Amino acid sequence: VAGEAMEGGSSNNTAAGFGSGVGAARRLRGARGLGLQGLDICEHLVSARRAVSMAQGTIVLLSWLGVSGREYILLLLHLLQP
Repeated sequence: VAGEAMEGGSSNNTAAGFGSGVGAARRLRGARGLGLQGLDICEHLVSARRAVSMAQGTIVLLSWLGVSGREYILLLLHLLQP
């Protein structure tokens, strides 16, 4: 617990998507001895969690605006095209 306070966020904060993702990565690296690769993996997991959260928020907003699932998928495919 003292180590979590020093790293800039508690595990509860990090699990909720708040706090220090880097602190969580450092705890993971320290606990498992994974080195920089473990740090990179955890940073990717934190980024993925944020992306999922943003996507969920977008879906809620679009459904509130009356956009159907099919229209949402077509919009998403259009935005992902290079």
